[in-house]
Amino acid sequence: MGSSNGIRRADGPSAATGDRLGVHLKQTEQLLIAAKTKVLKPLHLTVPQYAALSTIAAGNGISAAQVARACLVTPQTIGAVLANLADRGLIVRAPSPVHSGVLVCTATAAGRRLATTADRTTLAIESRFDALFGRDDRATFVEKLAKIRAILQATIDD
Repeated sequence: MGSSNGIRRADGPSAATGDRLGVHLKQTEQLLIAAKTKVLKPLHLTVPQYAALSTIAAGNGISAAQVARACLVTPQTIGAVLANLADRGLIVRAPSPVHSGVLVCTATAAGRRLATTADRTTLAIESRFDALFGRDDRATFVEKLAKIRAILQATIDD
């Protein structure tokens, strides 16, 4: 709520309303995930599977820990995702030639094709909102998001 003069107090119940940037970011993230979930469903991929497969297909052999970091998930979570992708023949996991205790993930031909198709599908979503920005506006928006991430990371690191 606010005071009797209509001015909202930052420490009152309005703190949980849509006036907060964090709420806008969270709602946007959730809608992006829901939209990607919808367009990936016909490809029989979840968003985490797509993220992992795309990361693996873009590289030349990558460890599960590297995939987890790139996808912003825990190593435990990525283990189940990678097992599913391997069971479907979309990736192979083999010992690293450098570190025999580390399994390196590589996309199969079928995995690379599916990653390419999934990329086209998800990029179609992103291009719709990317079109809202002029070149300068987009660069400024991306810069502001980077600054937000830096602030959040500094808070975590303190």
